[in-house]
Amino acid sequence: MSDHPDFAAEQDYLDRARVELDRAREEVRASFDWADQDRSDPDAMALAANLRARLYQLDTAGSYAPCFARLDDEDGEQLYIGRQHIADREQNPVVIDWRAPRAAAFYRATPLDPMGCVLRRQFILEDQDLVEIYDTDLSDPHASVGVPDPLLAEINRARTGRMREVVATIQVEQDEIVRAPREQPLFVQGGPGTGKTVVGLHRAAYLLYEHRDVLSKDGVLILGPNERFMEYISEVLPQLGERTVRQLTLSQLLAGRRRLPQSAGPHPFDRLRTGHRMAELISAALRSRAEPPDTDLRVRTRFGSASIAADRAAELMDDALGRYPTVGLARRNWIAGVVRELFRALPQRDRTSVSDYASEVRRADGFRGYVDRHWKADSEAEGFALVWRTLETRPDIAERCRFSEAERETLAAHRRAKPRDTLDLVVLDEVRAALGKRTPTHGHVVLDEAQDLTPLELRAVGRRVDKGSITVLGDLAQSTGLHTYPSWHRVAQLMAIDAHEPIVGQLSIGYRVPAEFVELANRLLPRMGADLAPTGFIRNAGRLPRFALLAAEQVTGTAMATARELAKSVHTVAVVAPAETVASLADPEPGIAVLTPAEAKGLEFEAVVVVDPAVMLAEEPSGPNQLFVALTRALQDLVLVGSTTLPGDLMAATAIE
Repeated sequence: MSDHPDFAAEQDYLDRARVELDRAREEVRASFDWADQDRSDPDAMALAANLRARLYQLDTAGSYAPCFARLDDEDGEQLYIGRQHIADREQNPVVIDWRAPRAAAFYRATPLDPMGCVLRRQFILEDQDLVEIYDTDLSDPHASVGVPDPLLAEINRARTGRMREVVATIQVEQDEIVRAPREQPLFVQGGPGTGKTVVGLHRAAYLLYEHRDVLSKDGVLILGPNERFMEYISEVLPQLGERTVRQLTLSQLLAGRRRLPQSAGPHPFDRLRTGHRMAELISAALRSRAEPPDTDLRVRTRFGSASIAADRAAELMDDALGRYPTVGLARRNWIAGVVRELFRALPQRDRTSVSDYASEVRRADGFRGYVDRHWKADSEAEGFALVWRTLETRPDIAERCRFSEAERETLAAHRRAKPRDTLDLVVLDEVRAALGKRTPTHGHVVLDEAQDLTPLELRAVGRRVDKGSITVLGDLAQSTGLHTYPSWHRVAQLMAIDAHEPIVGQLSIGYRVPAEFVELANRLLPRMGADLAPTGFIRNAGRLPRFALLAAEQVTGTAMATARELAKSVHTVAVVAPAETVASLADPEPGIAVLTPAEAKGLEFEAVVVVDPAVMLAEEPSGPNQLFVALTRALQDLVLVGSTTLPGDLMAATAIE
């Protein structure tokens, strides 16, 4: 038992909070039973939904100790902080929610800036029991503050294959991201182990607390790079009591009920069809359907006969194309302009209104044929096929969009009439947007590993953001996708979010990846095209990464044997290798993940074996980024196995075996 003088008193308080939590759960259950009786009453049903959500939150909180910290202010008030708000029978707070404004000082106060507080007390807990108390004196500006014991305990916790919530150990720079304003686009650059993913998830939980009314209606969407990653993070928000958040890959979001394979790439065609010039080509191809009228239009209705000259209809078409951003909107406004001109030409306009006349004109003989003859309305499927057909029938359009002859040939060689894979879905989404089709938005979007999205994918996400409310997470140093970006401002520009100027935040401290592994990876930064600051670190492995230099035919066998040996002493092991090597290891050992760098991104393993790092480094166009990813997945042991040495500055940071 701890020898802290307040240990017994704090254990008593924890026990009292547990009693109040259990009482609150029983009260909600009783209210829920009552509210759920009348299913015909909308108010009763809404109340029941709210009570269900509250009961879920309290039940989730019941899986943990009711509070994990205490904060004492200058006025002598003591605030106990936990995962959910707990009150006594008189509704006096016993525990405040970690997301409440009053709890912010727990995460941000320091001896130099105590924020009106004199003591931060953190509890080290095992299951429901208090084990130790860690105090920080905030009243002494000269007090030294090292790495808190609770943070060290969390950092050194064995991995289970799933990400955990870290609400008790959020650090200052992380809390600034979590509590940033919802309305402004937020782009977060975070190196390996800085916690950007878990911070993004805690931000979603915080925003649901702060803006519950809005976000419960408009929804929160979490977008990640692949299904393995989504499975890895899937338990964090439920652990925080939030279960209504949609968590999907972008491919799943765009596919809906479609089932299409992933692209077989990477291939030059994939890079071309997902770049920003493709968006220009799509818009230009669809706009080419507008053919200036060369004949006058006369329309007869019960209100009289009216006509519009061909040159005036063409002038209206040209104006609509120049004024409106999407083809669908331009077409609708051209039609409306033609109708207005016909209305003005009526001999007796006082017999009807513009709206009544418009309804009559749209049903009149010849009007629909005239419109379709000069500007046909394409469906999404027709528009998709038209874009690819344009590459052959109108090469001038692709040339205007700055595609070279060789690029046009590459695109035309892979022409398709309908989507064949998930990258085609992004093209289809761009077609849908260009046609002016409505895209559902979400109250807030958290986009992770954003550095690997293509320009068309970034545009697709941007269309789904309501009023600029998005958190974008990533690390430009780990960019291994089809396109790379020099800055987050360029990413924001491509997303075309019509809102406030984006905020670019920085997570600078790595909490999990050891210093020795980060220092090796940081040596790759000058080889990348982005201006990136090295990631800091707070823990050591106590040993350098090991490099085994072997004959080529020994590399894969030794890598798997090393992984098997490591698996005897740790829970999670990965072999990270170039794509062609991973393909040759189709039947990996049970319990050992065999991944490409792109597949390993965002994941953590206690031990990692990197296969052929020199081959990885030489790959175009993102070799340094791929190796950077591979080197920063390990938490305890990092072994490099290859037949070729790395450049001297990298080899100097390894122990050669």
